[in-house]
Amino acid sequence: MLAKHAILGVAQATAQQMIDYTLRINPHFNPEIARTFLAVGMNYGVRGDIAFCQSIHETNWFRYGGDVRADQNNFSGLGATGGGARGASFPTIEAGVTAQIQHLYAYASTNPLPNIGALVDPRFHLVNRGSAPYWEDLGGKWAVPGYSKQKFASFAQAYAVGETYGQLIVALYERMLATTVAPQPPSQQPEFPETPAPTLPPQPDPVSPGPDLYPEGTPDWKKEAVDWMFEKGLLTNAEWKKGVDQPLPLWAEAVVLRRLMGK
Repeated sequence: MLAKHAILGVAQATAQQMIDYTLRINPHFNPEIARTFLAVGMNYGVRGDIAFCQSIHETNWFRYGGDVRADQNNFSGLGATGGGARGASFPTIEAGVTAQIQHLYAYASTNPLPNIGALVDPRFHLVNRGSAPYWEDLGGKWAVPGYSKQKFASFAQAYAVGETYGQLIVALYERMLATTVAPQPPSQQPEFPETPAPTLPPQPDPVSPGPDLYPEGTPDWKKEAVDWMFEKGLLTNAEWKKGVDQPLPLWAEAVVLRRLMGK
């Protein structure tokens, strides 16, 4: 069984992908239309990116040429039932997109419309509510018969090869994702600039332990510990050995620590 795509949901394509995809065919396309589909679709919980592809299908890439004119802001042929009927007209791009999204919501859900604005879809009341929760279900409902009678003997035959009304819309959407590049998020920069490493004064070269000035009876382990400090350059004046059992003054401790931190 072929996988289906829900009409309700969150858009996956970005406005820039939708714009880039359309400009390849129609260089006069108005990018505001793409952005409006995403914004209105999000308000109603309808996939604005696939609804946009429905409009590509309905308007011949927003170039029109059929019964509906571009100045009608009717992006889905609402009310254009053939025989020269021009269908509904809307004063703004947002109104035209909203009517289409509301009509899709009527097919996809039996719930009341979200309370976010007036009902502008003039054919909302004609929909069998909840009868088409998937885009693939729109064939024979939004568009009748929903397939080409010149190519196929039945809807089922067209459906088997992916050429019904809803399937063609989904195919447009999938080609859009495959042929456009989603923008990558900017690399994360540190909130604060990195603090440069402090410049330390030149450290003294290691020195030999020097003469044995330890008090008589100083145990070897104490001598080894203090001699190590001389070898590492932490102490440089052999006179400190005379006070091996005396605490270093604060300033001397600071010097030793500074030298140690610079290692």
